[in-house]
Amino acid sequence: MTGNKTSHIAVSYKSNGYDITDTYAVSEDSLRDALFWANDAANSATGQNLAQWFAKQGCKVDSFEGKPARVLRGPDCSTEEYYYRDGKKHREDGPAVLYRDADGTTAREEFYLNDIKVKKERFSSLTEIPGVTVERPVSKTPAKPDAPAPA
Repeated sequence: MTGNKTSHIAVSYKSNGYDITDTYAVSEDSLRDALFWANDAANSATGQNLAQWFAKQGCKVDSFEGKPARVLRGPDCSTEEYYYRDGKKHREDGPAVLYRDADGTTAREEFYLNDIKVKKERFSSLTEIPGVTVERPVSKTPAKPDAPAPA
């Protein structure tokens, strides 16, 4: 039996001097297929190959629990953070792209909604509109099993 539950998987690798972490939204079927692929490609399976495999399967980078979907760390320790929803640059509560210097200060930020760049002056969070409440799904963490009853 297959399910349509979506999981998120982070894949890290190095490319052109950058440490890259991409987070993909994947179905249970894609996750299972990735395990088969990794076992078949055991001698050449790398994070970069897996990221390419997910992209070929139609899996999209996707932010999860308020974290960026893609993080690049440069050789100088500067970082780039990208927020995506369903493979499109998107963030409703702040910039979708952040460039940070090595000391963590924000050097530049860009705002996107559904892959459309929005000027910072024109951007407002939905929560700033009077009468609007945004409720997001809460990730469910497995409940801890109850302690066994004393014998």
